[in-house]
Amino acid sequence: MPRIILRRVELSGFGPYRDSVVVDLDDGLNVLSASNETGKSSLVSGIAAIIFGIPQTSDQVAFGQGRFRNWFNPRRFEGKLDFLADGVPHHIERDFDSNRISFSKEEGGKWKEISTGEHNPGARHRNTSYEAIIQQLFGMTNRELFEATFCLIQPLPESETLDERLQGLLSGSGKSFEQSLDKLANELKEYTRFTGEKGVTPRDLREARQLENLSAKIESLQQAIAQEQGQVDEFEELKKNAAALREQKQKAEADYQLNKGVLDAMGEWKMAAERYRMSSRNRMELENAVQNAAAIEQRVNALESQIVRDYPEFIDAPAETGTDLDNLINMDAAIRQTNTKEQQYAETHAQLEAELAAYDASGEGSEAATALGKDGGTVLPSSSQQDRRTVPASVPAFALARWGAFGSAGAANAVVRSIRRAFAEFLKRWEEDEQSQRALADCQTRLAELSVFDSFAPSELELLGSPKERASQLQSELGHQEMLLSAAKHARASAIGNTIIFSILTAIVVGAAAYLLSAPLVAVTVLAAAGAAASWLIQSLIRSRRRAKSAAGAAGATSGKMLEPGKVEEAVKQAQHEVERFTASVQPLIKRFGDLDGVNNAYLDWQTARSHEQNLKNDLTRFETEYLQMGRADLLGDIGTSGAPAAGAASASFGAPATHGATPC
Repeated sequence: MPRIILRRVELSGFGPYRDSVVVDLDDGLNVLSASNETGKSSLVSGIAAIIFGIPQTSDQVAFGQGRFRNWFNPRRFEGKLDFLADGVPHHIERDFDSNRISFSKEEGGKWKEISTGEHNPGARHRNTSYEAIIQQLFGMTNRELFEATFCLIQPLPESETLDERLQGLLSGSGKSFEQSLDKLANELKEYTRFTGEKGVTPRDLREARQLENLSAKIESLQQAIAQEQGQVDEFEELKKNAAALREQKQKAEADYQLNKGVLDAMGEWKMAAERYRMSSRNRMELENAVQNAAAIEQRVNALESQIVRDYPEFIDAPAETGTDLDNLINMDAAIRQTNTKEQQYAETHAQLEAELAAYDASGEGSEAATALGKDGGTVLPSSSQQDRRTVPASVPAFALARWGAFGSAGAANAVVRSIRRAFAEFLKRWEEDEQSQRALADCQTRLAELSVFDSFAPSELELLGSPKERASQLQSELGHQEMLLSAAKHARASAIGNTIIFSILTAIVVGAAAYLLSAPLVAVTVLAAAGAAASWLIQSLIRSRRRAKSAAGAAGATSGKMLEPGKVEEAVKQAQHEVERFTASVQPLIKRFGDLDGVNNAYLDWQTARSHEQNLKNDLTRFETEYLQMGRADLLGDIGTSGAPAAGAASASFGAPATHGATPC
């Protein structure tokens, strides 16, 4: 059965209440005290009539409409009741004339009707659904039992006159008062032996019960507590000290976190300051570059003005005029080179002329028969008329002195053809040499444009290979070393903090143990200090051993080992030095070539041009060695004193051409 709390009653035209009257009830017991015939009993009867109904009878004595209808016969004869069932609001309305009811309860903030219709307690056909709800809520459907349990009206009945069911309901045991008292007496005997003092039995029991045993145990515990109160007080003092130390530890940790934050902020500030310094230096360099560019621009403008003033004919010249002028300059340089080599060939020719003249003067060629033909040529002597050939007059006479040494005309022609092939090869090689000269000039021009790389040492040139990857690698290495430095400092600070905390806790534990063993205060202090020192020494040895293991391990294998901040700082400085060195090396190149990709391309062009230049120089040197420094025997062949021509010599002198190329840089 739920817990029922009556909250409000409203009656209209009931008993002495002609008009509507509302009575609010409080939680707990409500006592109504008033003069006779003021409606106290009528209020209780009205509550019962709303819940259980009122019979339709005219008897003025029995419980019915004839007794409780107001004497003035008002228009309204009804009642309303509000109550809580386990905290849930319920509301009943009843029209006493027709016994029509409306029963609702509140669910989710809204009222829901749970029963309606007519409920007449004297009718043959009862409203079973309504009565089932009343039975579930109030535990009864009888009006008289309700008035005897929920309300007590005067005069109060004696216990002997109360119904046995009512006695059971009031006692809460479902039995009579005597049975309930016997049960309570038996339960009391289980708890205490002093039942006689309580008036339950004639005299007290002999053996102690639960209360007496508990009292004896409490007394024993109180005596033990009194004996050990001193130790408890001392323990409480130690607890207070431990709490104070924990508070100090928390404060130290907070200070550590604050100082760590300051230290980290300082590190970030240093990095930012370094970046600011480099940015300031770059800005100054950029400003200087801008000033230099402005000066160069002024110089260019001045030169342009001078060109306009001195060379007005080029103002309206076509766009290709500059290219044509460059070509003319190159052609002029080629002409000068050609003139130089022509002079060398003239000197060689004069030397050969002198040698031939000396040979003719020695008289070796007088035996050769020479004669001028009708066409002004010279007739070569031969063994047969069919082999005679006419030599043009332009051939000097000294050249004919040894013509007969070749023997027959067929052999002479073979030698001439061989020499012509050699000279054709020579002319082809000469043209290739000219192309190589021009290619060498182009390479040297490109190298002059890239001459900035000539000032770099070999170790610095190594940094220019893939500069973007190198810069990324250096920055990554610097970030890694800075991260290791931060981790090393944090680990070191944590280790020191843990050592301090461990030493303090060790001192507390050792001191508490000595104190509990009733050691003197001096011994407690000495033992606590010794425990703290021993703990500090052990922690120091552990850190030293970890550092030794870390130093003996492989480089870079820092996982699970103590990092040395000093060594990591040296690595950070080395990484910063490498970054600064690389930046100082490539900064002028970036200004000239735009970015790191431009620097890389220019460096590769410079390497290619240097290699090609060396190849061209080697080819030109080989050509000059093979052709320009050869003697007369290499040009005309070695003709021996026996008159046997050395045709193979002339052919070998101008053998396979040189393999040098003339590919431009």
